[in-house]
Amino acid sequence: MPRHALAVTAAALVVAGCSPFASDDPTSPPATSAASSSTPQDRLHQVYSRGELEAARPAPGDLGQGWGPRGDATIGEIDDVENVDPPECAAMILRGPAWDEVQGSIAGRTSENYTKGDELAFVELRSFEQPFPPGPFDEAGAALGGCATWTYDGTDYETTPLTMETFGDRSFAVRHHITGSSGRPDSFIDTLRFSVGHTYVVVAASSSDPRTPDTEALRRGARSILTSLEETS
Repeated sequence: MPRHALAVTAAALVVAGCSPFASDDPTSPPATSAASSSTPQDRLHQVYSRGELEAARPAPGDLGQGWGPRGDATIGEIDDVENVDPPECAAMILRGPAWDEVQGSIAGRTSENYTKGDELAFVELRSFEQPFPPGPFDEAGAALGGCATWTYDGTDYETTPLTMETFGDRSFAVRHHITGSSGRPDSFIDTLRFSVGHTYVVVAASSSDPRTPDTEALRRGARSILTSLEETS
């Protein structure tokens, strides 16, 4: 099944038979943010195994009413950022140079897809042997102003910030508007990326209608994951 690449904070997303995101508030404050020193709780700052991460994945109902299990079309992360132009805009999917700091030390990784009519959602959790560094988020925030438009593998992306509260230690939320190609419609993907301790999380929701990406599903998914990780600790 073919996949269509989507861009999100400094790590890329791919849509199978669909496309990605954009922001309805162009005056939004910076999309990166940091939590206060009192949150999250210390017990979230540990290394999680793949099994523990799988147990922390949201059930479809945790994302909100109408969400169900994966269908034929899916979205997911992509790691081949050499086709991002200009190269510094790989930071929009948290794949700038600082991303390399944590590679090779992964302790566990899991992902899942969900559907609601024509809408899609995706979550991915990765836990690393060392705490997830702030560098990828710093790069994303610094590059956001210069990466309002960019391309991935010849496909045009427009990226705008989303107004959203901080999740975990650091978070980055954007909408990508991906221009349709080969007969596909445009896609809009809202993406939230955050880190907590050793763990990096992506929650995304996509639609072909800019009015309907389920941004609330991002919040619900993030809260569900944090609660589950805390209960696992």
